[in-house]
Amino acid sequence: MQQIAEQATVEPVHGALAELLSTIIRTLARSTTINELTNDILEANSWLHALVDGVDATLIELAAQELGMEQLQELANEIAEKSFAATQADDSEIDLLKTVFQLRSEAIVQMQTSGKLAWVRSTGARPRMIRLVEEGLLPLVEDWTALSGTLNTEAVDALLNWSFTLGEVDAKLREAYRIEEGDATSTVHEPFRHFVKLWLQGDRFVEIASQLSIEVNQVLRIYSGAFAYAFQTVAEQGIVVLSELLESRLEILPESVTMLPEYLRHGVPDESSLRFSMSGVRHRRAAIDLGSQFSVPAGDQRGAFEIASAEVNSDYSNWLSEWGELMLTNTLSDLDDILDS
Repeated sequence: MQQIAEQATVEPVHGALAELLSTIIRTLARSTTINELTNDILEANSWLHALVDGVDATLIELAAQELGMEQLQELANEIAEKSFAATQADDSEIDLLKTVFQLRSEAIVQMQTSGKLAWVRSTGARPRMIRLVEEGLLPLVEDWTALSGTLNTEAVDALLNWSFTLGEVDAKLREAYRIEEGDATSTVHEPFRHFVKLWLQGDRFVEIASQLSIEVNQVLRIYSGAFAYAFQTVAEQGIVVLSELLESRLEILPESVTMLPEYLRHGVPDESSLRFSMSGVRHRRAAIDLGSQFSVPAGDQRGAFEIASAEVNSDYSNWLSEWGELMLTNTLSDLDDILDS
């Protein structure tokens, strides 16, 4: 490993972190200095999040030993100096890596002191999400505990409005809608909001394309990048952190909000469809169709699945014309697996 780190091999080896440090140095040279680097700057730039999240994960493991600020920073410096990137870096890049570790250790210790680091450990949320939720998402709704109803519109809109302020979502919107660098992504906020709501009401990709007057290929690009990769991720983390935040104030986030990440993931419009999908019905359309015809109460899901399976089998020809052979065969198989489990 030492030979590789020192480039003693025939082919040079370049670490991703070392390349990222070089990029940061070049960027900072145009706008600020290492001494002016802050946690706000690190958290505000999406292209730095891979570095920040990686450093945070390391520091959280160290913080589990209940180290003080000084001890944590000493260990952070040692890790920075012995990292693979440090063997490839010049003095300015090593100083930058040390600065990043020091800044993030300050943030981790502050969270540990306030008790918020426990939220990170229990939810798996990224540490930088804590402040973003507390300062950004929480104020968007006057009383989160009062929200009710499946797919509460106020909650969905709040999540969307909050996500538009986040760098990772902004970057994926730019990619999905092919917006030139320098042009604002705000022009696609409403189309993306419409996309999310169509997805949640159960529309298929071809139907979403028709509603938005775009090609199916673009719908798939929006879904895979801006929606599934970015928005779903921040929405899930935002909700779990919000739940912890309210719980610390002796308030409970209602199920209409806590279940939103599942509705986003499965793309279904009601509780029964969600229960079919979460239980193992693989085709989204099948889960929605079954949910619209067979109510699945929380207390007797098995009974509802038995009824659905029997009804689909007894009306095989109609379901075949509706779904086609592949979807019908798979769905009957899924229902059998659910009942056998």
